[in-house]
Amino acid sequence: MMIIATKLKRVVRYVFRYVVSLVPEKIHALNYKETIDVISENKLSLIRWGDGETSVLIGYDIAYEVSTPELRQKMWDIIKIYNNKGIQAGFLMAMPLKYLFLNGLTLLNQRLCKYWVHTRYLFKTSFNKNNKYGDAFLFSEGMNKHYEKIWEDASQIIFVHSDLNSYKKFCSTYHKKTYFVKIPAKNCFNKYEEIEMEIIDVIQDNKLDAQKTYVLISAGPAAKVITFDLVLKGITCIDTGHCWDEPLSRDSLLV
Repeated sequence: MMIIATKLKRVVRYVFRYVVSLVPEKIHALNYKETIDVISENKLSLIRWGDGETSVLIGYDIAYEVSTPELRQKMWDIIKIYNNKGIQAGFLMAMPLKYLFLNGLTLLNQRLCKYWVHTRYLFKTSFNKNNKYGDAFLFSEGMNKHYEKIWEDASQIIFVHSDLNSYKKFCSTYHKKTYFVKIPAKNCFNKYEEIEMEIIDVIQDNKLDAQKTYVLISAGPAAKVITFDLVLKGITCIDTGHCWDEPLSRDSLLV
């Protein structure tokens, strides 16, 4: 009976959130070019939000991160700070705007509800609609000629990733002085303080100018926490997601 009750509760919550989020929000949305411009002109960090972050926030584990109370609280803290300060907080929040804009019936017809209902509901009920929001799909497949403009003025890069080959590929593509910080392939939040310290050590040990150093990080939901903490320390950090190993296909974004 408990199992049935739990499943029924989830179904009711799902239907309720679908109905609440049926009508798309009107927000200050930036396209990918505007996202790059706002980041560059204001020297902002970037935090990307997607269905994985929402899943973790509402208590579900995902393939590469376990949902813990501490992680959820830190994610809520980031939302609250952005709600209060917007880009004055030192970072731009990027959202899956395409799916926030879709009519709920279109979402249902395209069988996309299970991926985006919770995110649409979360945005509708918990985000400040007056703030600017960037395009979270900026780092999808074939967009490199655009997103690489973000760090073109950087003197050096700190590349934070789980895969050494991705780092080597980045170095061979961009020919910038680049340092590598290796992280776990999953559950990075367990090590987030150590990762932050290693990034700071790279800057200090190599006497890098933090103002001219960009951190590019791919660490799932933990990347949001690390990026936010680095912003507080005056370090620019760009949350690039799966960009370097499994970039989202542009075709998968078409509905």
